[in-house]
Amino acid sequence: MSVKIRGGASWLRGGAVAALAMIVPLAIPAAASAGVGPTATSNSIQYVSVTVHPPSGSQTAEFDNSVSAASAADRRAPFNFDFKLAVTGAPLVDANNYAEAHVNSCRDCAATAIAFQVVLVSKDTLAKLEATDSALATTGNCTTCNSLAEAFQVVYATDQWSTVSAVVQFVAGEVASQLRMLQNSGLSTGQIQARSTWLINNFVSWLQSSSEESTGQSPEINGAGQTALLTGSAQPYIGLLSTIQH
Repeated sequence: MSVKIRGGASWLRGGAVAALAMIVPLAIPAAASAGVGPTATSNSIQYVSVTVHPPSGSQTAEFDNSVSAASAADRRAPFNFDFKLAVTGAPLVDANNYAEAHVNSCRDCAATAIAFQVVLVSKDTLAKLEATDSALATTGNCTTCNSLAEAFQVVYATDQWSTVSAVVQFVAGEVASQLRMLQNSGLSTGQIQARSTWLINNFVSWLQSSSEESTGQSPEINGAGQTALLTGSAQPYIGLLSTIQH
């Protein structure tokens, strides 16, 4: 009866508020200044808002999303993006999201990989969750080169499938569309990171401000890099686990 989160981070807790009622426009902020290469940036943001219950079955649902991009040619800058959204009522859920970008032996080159995963689980039946979100970016033997790997994972629990689930799916799709548009934006990897991170943080903030009332389990803090356990509580909670690696 646990939620296992892999990756060091910090938990932020707060009370849940009213159910989802409206869609907030997702405006794009001003672009950040371009980075000077060679640079390699790995950015991983993970949001988990769930309640777990005693095991009520053995059904397991596993969802994997991964994307990679690599460049080894002068003035080449591939950009790969993948978005996966899953809805499940299984009691045992395993979600994995991974992005990898590599640049090697080239000049004026770059590689960008963004993986965005949203998993909607059942607040009534979820008994165990294992969620892994990670990103890896490298550069080597290159000049004026940049790599960017971003893994964005959201796991959200609901018991109002006909209303909440549909709205969250719609908003997640809008976020994915804006992330995909960055592929042909002509922005630098530094500017892409600034905008994509803002989009995800805005999505998470919207989920937090619109979260359903819930009771059940709340996080017990074990410190960065350790498993986050759930303990019995009658208080609603929102758990935000975010990691940013450079």
